[in-house]
Formats: sequence, structure tokens, C-alpha cells
Amino acid sequence: MALSKIDIANMLTGVTPVANGGTGLASGTTDQFLKFTGSTTVASAAVPSGLTGAQTFRPTGNTTVTTGADTLITNWEEIDEPAGQGVIGSSVSHSAGTFTIAATGIWLVTTGAKFQMTTTNRYFGLNISYTTDAWSSTQSATNPSGSAYRDSGTYYQGDGGSVQMIDVTDTTNYQVRLNGSCEQTNGAEVTGSSASTQSWVQFLRLGDT
Repeated sequence: MALSKIDIANMLTGVTPVANGGTGLASGTTDQFLKFTGSTTVASAAVPSGLTGAQTFRPTGNTTVTTGADTLITNWEEIDEPAGQGVIGSSVSHSAGTFTIAATGIWLVTTGAKFQMTTTNRYFGLNISYTTDAWSSTQSATNPSGSAYRDSGTYYQGDGGSVQMIDVTDTTNYQVRLNGSCEQTNGAEVTGSSASTQSWVQFLRLGDT
């Protein structure tokens, strides 16, 4: 017995539900894929494009770090050189030492700092402080200790940095600050320059919250 062909294009009308072997859609959207939103419903959703936020900032000059307390680094600029400097999005903005993250998602914040000292310090570093409620409360990522080497009466330390993942759930109250610390009174500077990257902070949006 010969099998008959079914003329689907002319015999079927409307949307064929998932339960009957269809997609539940009358049409698709360019550059999107089919995604289940329940046991029977299929919806069209955007194809993930990897990182949707990547910005790096640096201080434009040196900041003297005081003893026994965090010193807020305020003179940041978004890195715009050398030529070809990469950036994705503009969700992170900066004002007077405070970075505001204006896009929800899981964000990775990393820092690195070059320290310059006039006295020997047993510890120094750059730590991340952040808030989920516009500084009604503060969270901190501890900074690593470091040692220094001496060159013509000045001590240098290569990197005092921190890393922190932040789950940003609203676009107003999540903010970040970077603070330097050291042991000796006025004994260290976090170095910076508008012409070269010596210290830095980078924000990467890894995915949805």
C-alpha cells in the first residue's frame, strides 16, 4: 500500500501547538531561537551574545593613601587609549569616586594598583567596597597584602588588587568604590596617569541575574 503525502501548507491553518508536534508560533524572528517557557508553550528569544558589558577605568594621577583607614580613589577616567581599546556598552558610569552600575546582571569587578612608597610598608592594597542600597549599608572585598622593593629611595609594589562578583538586581542602588590602604602615615600613593594605565578597575557583565 502506497503512502499518501499530506499537503501541510494547504491543509493546516493557524498555529500548531507543541502538544501536537508544532512550535506554537505563527512566525519567527531573525537572529532569535525557540525557547520553552513552560511545558507546552514555546516563545522566541534573543540569541545570547556573550558579554554585554565590559568597561575599564584608570586614575588620572597619584592618590596619597593614609594610615589605618581606606582612602577613596576619586580621579578615574574610562580608558580610551591606545587606539583600538575595546569596550562593550556604557552601563557603568563614574562620579567623584563612585561607580554606578545601571544594568542588572552578574557583574565581575576586578582591580589592580601600582603603589609608590617613601617608607617601608608591610601591607598595602586596593579594595572594593560596594553597596546594594545607595550606601545605607556597605560590603567590602578584602585586599591582599604586598611587599615593596626600593629604587633610589622610593619603594614600589607592583599590584595590590581585588576581585568581586556582584549580583545587581536594580539599576539605581548598586554602586562601587575603590579604596587604597597602607601601614605607614602618608607613606604610599596609588599611582595613575591619563597617558598610561598604572592602576585600574574593570567591570564585566557575565550574564543575567
